[in-house]
Amino acid sequence: MHVDLLEDRRDRGKEWGEARLLAFLDRADAMDVEALLEHLRWPSGRRPCVHCGFRRSYRMANAEAARLRFKCARCRKQFTARQGTLLERSNLSTARWLRAMSLYLTAPRGGLAARVRRETAMSYKSAWSVVDRLRDAPEDPILVQVRAILESDPPEGVGALLERSGRD
Repeated sequence: MHVDLLEDRRDRGKEWGEARLLAFLDRADAMDVEALLEHLRWPSGRRPCVHCGFRRSYRMANAEAARLRFKCARCRKQFTARQGTLLERSNLSTARWLRAMSLYLTAPRGGLAARVRRETAMSYKSAWSVVDRLRDAPEDPILVQVRAILESDPPEGVGALLERSGRD
């Protein structure tokens, strides 16, 4: 049975990866989506400081914040997984961004902003801005990892995270 599932996964390629990602985004809460973003941003698990590049940082404990924050052990500055990516300085939720990335990578190019607007329930102006950012940065680290998920080759640790159900 497991072999049949793997062969079926290879046959469907992007459809299978897209279905997994969208199913995860539908059932996950904000903290699960932020954990996915952390795995996508730093697949190796190491979180280098975005300010000084030092390789040791630690996660800050804050149950109230929707976004995970980290602090560098050397320069003591705080940073998030969004810094240095397309998501930096955006008020849109991470789930909306990931859904828009999935559409960008799988949908035909014509009318993409209108489709992103419909699928993510955002204004056309916001959808156009998101699509414009995606077009301008094809080698963004998170976009590259989402492309790997859609091609059924998720980075280490992300596959298990996608299979995990939302928190009850």
